Amino acid sequence: MKIKEKNIVLFLSLLALSFIFIGFDKLNWLNWLKRPVEILTNPVKQAVYNFSKQFNKKDIDSNYILQGKSDFLEMENTDLKVKIKSLEQENTAMKKLLGAPLPVSWKFIPVKVLSVSNGIMAINQGSDAGIKEGMVVIFENVLIGKIIKVNPRLSKIMLPVYKDNEIKAKVLETSNKGIVKSGAGETLILAEVLQEIKLLKDQIVITSGEEEIFPADLVIGKIKEVEEDETAVYQKAILEPLVDYKSLDNVFVILTSF
Repeated sequence: MKIKEKNIVLFLSLLALSFIFIGFDKLNWLNWLKRPVEILTNPVKQAVYNFSKQFNKKDIDSNYILQGKSDFLEMENTDLKVKIKSLEQENTAMKKLLGAPLPVSWKFIPVKVLSVSNGIMAINQGSDAGIKEGMVVIFENVLIGKIIKVNPRLSKIMLPVYKDNEIKAKVLETSNKGIVKSGAGETLILAEVLQEIKLLKDQIVITSGEEEIFPADLVIGKIKEVEEDETAVYQKAILEPLVDYKSLDNVFVILTSF
């Protein structure tokens, strides 16, 4: 019994001493003792950490490599799908272009549309591809515009709907002449048409070729509405473009001089 009592007393004493040390530690009264201990033990802790980190790093690196390969393959697959779709679109556009009633002597550069805003279209090719300011851009046999700015890998096109733009034109069905100007929104105006000329809805308006800027017979748009004013010298009509510029993925720059 005496031994058991001694053990109990010893246990209680150690427990009390532990609480005393914990209290001293909370009050930072043991810092003088902890400092030399940490000086000795910290290098050992660091060595153990570095050693264990090597094993963990292998597992982490392995996981990163596997995940990286998976991400790369997924990215590569997506990129390949995008390229295939892009080539299909370009091929379809080229087939339509070849089927359009255009001079066989014309040479083209297929380009990608990057953006369309405020009557300006940006494309992904420039002087590196031989593009120059003033070159004409089409889609099938529809006039898209002319190049107004060229960088090495980017060009800007002024669309027919650009503010203050004017194009000499004629009505396909009658060959009567006028001038196409930009209208409100994405519309165009056929102006300066003599009053005695009969304009009809859905008639097609094309370039007249009188100016050296655009070749003849490129489609600009079709008549949506005729504005009648018998007191005016000229009559005019509202046109709508035959293509939605903002929906185009590919267009073609004509390299041939006119």
